[in-house]
Amino acid sequence: MSSSICVQLYNEIVKLLPEWHDYYPEKGAIKGTMTGSAADSPLLTSLIYGSRRGTWAEC
Repeated sequence: MSSSICVQLYNEIVKLLPEWHDYYPEKGAIKGTMTGSAADSPLLTSLIYGSRRGTWAEC
């Protein structure tokens, strides 16, 4: 599954169940993990966690 499809699926699930999402991944009920790069689109960077928001997970 591509990264963009994963993010789109995450966003659709959160539309149906907004209480599952939280800005801080350790608080939310739904998780999305992926590696990223500076070349990623803003759609993808919404689920990539780094030093700005605290390192969470990479796979």
